[in-house]
Parts: sequence; structure tokens; C-alpha cells
Amino acid sequence: MPNLNYFIQSSKVNKRGFASIKAFITVDYKNVTKAMGMVKPKHWSTSKQRVKAPRSDEPDNNYETINGELAKFLGETMAYFLEFDKAKIKITPEIVKDYFNGTKYQLSSKMEFWEAFEDYISLGESKQEKNTVKSWRTTRDYLKGFETSQRYILTFDNMSLDFHDKFTNYVLNTKKQHYNYLASLTRKLKAFLNWSAERGYYHGTDHRKFKVEEKPGTIVTLTVEEYRKLYNFKFKSKSLARVRDIFCFGCLTGLRISDLKKLTKENVVDGMIITHMKKVKNDQPLRIPILPQAQAIIDRYSDQHFLLPEISEQKFNSYIKKAAKEAEITTPVKILDFKKGVGAEVVKTKDVLIHAHMVRKTFITLAFAAGMDIETIKEISGIRMEKTVRRYLTISNETLLNKTKRFSDIMGGETLSDLIIT
Repeated sequence: MPNLNYFIQSSKVNKRGFASIKAFITVDYKNVTKAMGMVKPKHWSTSKQRVKAPRSDEPDNNYETINGELAKFLGETMAYFLEFDKAKIKITPEIVKDYFNGTKYQLSSKMEFWEAFEDYISLGESKQEKNTVKSWRTTRDYLKGFETSQRYILTFDNMSLDFHDKFTNYVLNTKKQHYNYLASLTRKLKAFLNWSAERGYYHGTDHRKFKVEEKPGTIVTLTVEEYRKLYNFKFKSKSLARVRDIFCFGCLTGLRISDLKKLTKENVVDGMIITHMKKVKNDQPLRIPILPQAQAIIDRYSDQHFLLPEISEQKFNSYIKKAAKEAEITTPVKILDFKKGVGAEVVKTKDVLIHAHMVRKTFITLAFAAGMDIETIKEISGIRMEKTVRRYLTISNETLLNKTKRFSDIMGGETLSDLIIT
């Protein structure tokens, strides 16, 4: 069972000379802290982890009250975590964080499946992105649909391989969803069951065997010619013109549609977009140079606070397909379609395939084709791992020809020293 200790941040003293008292617990090599009051560093006993009484010539420092609160919190915390120890439930940094923020968990399997699921969603609302919480609600509703359709009441006790077989059949055959959608639902269900297991609501292990691996789909992007065609097309419909502007702005910046919607004039600094993305796991803002084509789009909406028009992602996906069709971006593309876990080649046109997520893939592909290196692409897009960039990267025939020209020159008689770029 982890121990709770107290310390003060003596290096961070406010104008009145007070430092913050912190409670901390170390779990899995991670420190979780909570502010517990203020004290002057000279009045803090490091060995006893308590506030010392002031000298007779000093004013009262409220040491008795503060020490009482520290002792009470220590006792309550140890009693709470002792219950985890008795139930043989592993304490995680997340459990400690929740406790420090005022959330205590019911250490009993009496918590019902759906009651726990609602708690899972509710607690996530303050920590996760709106779209993430929305996906959890969609998963919940899908499971409720399964429960009603198949007359299979969901409980923690019946999270078995039999359930998984029935749920797989329901998703793929009854609802006729794609295999990767089943993989997504399964991944979210397993995350919920792991969360429930940490809190003692669920004690099963069969969920670890729910294996539905996502299949790598075909990455589809716009070519340079298609992008230019869309960017320069004169739409009669203002709605289609606006959705085109958002799409093209994403292709020029590498930002997701959800991040584009948040940009305001305050994000433009010295010819660059400076913004934080919630999915970037550090405190460094993205710095994205505003290209002339992107500035032209910004100028179209100079009379409003947000850089781009407002539109829901659902409407966006509907309108961008119409825009692509009107602009005659209808190139046939062979893609792998996974309906039952086995890929089958189908042919679809780009006006059917185009959607919000294509902007980021198009940016990466075209930036690479234009000679931008992987590190710069990562810096602009906020993607930390090179393998993630390469997963999105589509190398066009034109890029392949340009990149292999040097090899052709070697085979044609040039020496290697002739080909070294200085």
C-alpha cells in the first residue's frame, strides 16, 4: 500500500513569504500531489512533516489547525487505501488522482454494469476531449442496442467469450458494420472493463481475450492537381465554398477539423498560427507558418472572430463530398474493404471517399512530396512519432519518380560523387 507524505515547495514562495504544503503519494514511479495549505518555510519541520509552533515573539501561525487537518487527511487516506489492499485491488496513479480530486470509489462488485458505465462517461467529461466522450456514449448506445435486440442482459458477470461471440455476430451480420468498427467498439469496451476492474466493480478476465485487431485500411489523399482543382473551383453555393475553404486550410496546415474550428484571430502571431492541441502530450504549442494560400482563405472571413466558418463535422463530411463531386474530383481508387475481417478490393471514387480526416493525410503526403522532411512535418502537425507520420504517408507515383531519379542517374553512368548534394 502506498504511503502519504507531506513536503513544502520552499523554492516557490509567494509575496507574503508563504510556501505551499503538498501531500504526495508515489505509485508506479509517478508522484501524485495535492495542495494542503500554506506555511512559511521556517515554520515547517521536514522530519516531522508538520508545522512548528511559532516563537513567543512571533504571531500565531495557525499550526494546530493545519496539523490537525494534515493528520485527519492522512488517517482518512490510509483507511481508504487499506480497503483496496484488503480487496486485493491494485492502486494506480489514476485512482490516487481521483481521490485527491474528491472522487472515492465503491469497492464492491455490487455496482451494476450500466451504473458503472454512466460513471465512466461522467468522470471522463472533465478529462477527455468532447469527441472522445461522444464515442463512449456511442459505444454505450450500441451495447444497449445489442442488449435489446439479442435479449442478452449485460452484467459484469456475463462479460464472457460467449458474449463476445454474440456481440461480434450482432455487429458484423445483424448491423452489417465494417470489421474495423467492431475493433473500435471492442477496444472501448475493454478500456471500460479495465477501468471497472481497477475499482473493484468487475473481477473477470475473459475480456482480455476479446481480440479484434484493427485492419490497416487504404490511405487515400488528394493529389497536388486535385487539391489545386478544389482550391480554385468557383462554387455557386456559399456552403460548398466554405466547406472547401476549411478542407483546403487543413491541407495547408496539417490541423484536424476539430482543431481548425477553434482557431481565432488571437492564434495568428507574426505570420504563424500558434495553437495548443489537446491530443499533443506536452505543453509546447504548435507553430504553423501561414502560407499565402492559407492567408487568402483567412482574408475571406476577416469580419469574424474565428478564422474559419463554423460547421459540424457531420455536415462537413456531407458537404465536402458534394463539393468534390461538383469540382469533378472523381478519380476511381482501389481500396481494401474489411467487412468480415478479410480484405476485399473495391473501387470507389474520391468524391465518395473524401471526408474530414483526409485533410491531415493530404497535408503529410503533399508536404513530403514537396521535399519537407519528416521532422518538420512532425513539428507542424504535432505528431510525435515518426511511425505515425509514415502510417498516414502516401507516396505518389510522381514522388516515386522524383525520388528515384538519382538512382537512375547512377545506373546511367554518373559516379556516386557526382550525385552528392552539397
